[in-house]
Amino acid sequence: MNILFFHGFDSHPDSLQRSIDCLTKAGHQVTAPFMTSFSLNNGKHNAPQQWFIDAQSVLKTFVTTTRGDIGIAGHSLGGAICANLLAQINPETDRDDLTRRISKCAFLASPAGIDDRFLAYWRETSSEQIDWPFSLQVQMFSYLQRCDAKYMNVSIPSLVLQGDSDVHIPPSSGRALAEKLGIHCYSLHTHPEADHFFPNSSSSGARYLQEKLVAFFANNG
Repeated sequence: MNILFFHGFDSHPDSLQRSIDCLTKAGHQVTAPFMTSFSLNNGKHNAPQQWFIDAQSVLKTFVTTTRGDIGIAGHSLGGAICANLLAQINPETDRDDLTRRISKCAFLASPAGIDDRFLAYWRETSSEQIDWPFSLQVQMFSYLQRCDAKYMNVSIPSLVLQGDSDVHIPPSSGRALAEKLGIHCYSLHTHPEADHFFPNSSSSGARYLQEKLVAFFANNG
């Protein structure tokens, strides 16, 4: 399977490397583009709409330059971007190449259930580690709150992976996301020793979730 893998905000493809290696060893072709609009550059940042526009362009190029089934995956903000991309597709009415070929999606530590408790958790555990301008915080969490509705429009089998030691988003986000996906949630997996950055970690919890990621894309059911 051809897999398009989006990294998170202010990150890069190297943050996904161990997961990419696992998928590649399993026979998948993985593309993890560097999303420059996801970057925070000396306090400057792009608007959320630009994140989506750039991801949409990357996806369209990916579709036209690959053959066969396509899977998409996203870590953190990358998962929310995946939801926005999939929400544009209605498999009951759309018959284009994009619709027919995207068959699976994996959400890795993707924020969901954005409410006052979510924001309080982030302020207590993560805000001191991530020095985001206030304007970015407002735009980011407003965008993520809108994404909650997008998850409910995803209509392909989807995997949710979440670490219980995540200090950047509440570990409860995994369950909230699975509930929003409803019948399209193929499975939800968590691990007490996995943190927010498990896609490129070697901890036992990270390896467990990486194995679940590989198994999901390998399963034809």
